[in-house]
Amino acid sequence: MYARDLDLVEVAAAADPPVCRSWTTASGATRKNVLFRGREREHPDRGRALLERMAEDVKELGHAEGSAVFEGRSMTMVLAPKVQQP
Repeated sequence: MYARDLDLVEVAAAADPPVCRSWTTASGATRKNVLFRGREREHPDRGRALLERMAEDVKELGHAEGSAVFEGRSMTMVLAPKVQQP
């Protein structure tokens, strides 16, 4: 019942326990958000670097649909799975 076609992507290996998120391979795109609080809004380059590193880490499984977009207090990037050839 819970078996799905999901792969895990390690997000924070140094954390205790390590943080992983699921990467969907069968369904559509996933949206990744970085939320900025307080003075963090003054450093959008750090959030962009984090999202670009995530896109680089999962490039075997998919690709980024455009670049990261900074809106309000969050930066968003859409990651889509690779299209499999029949």
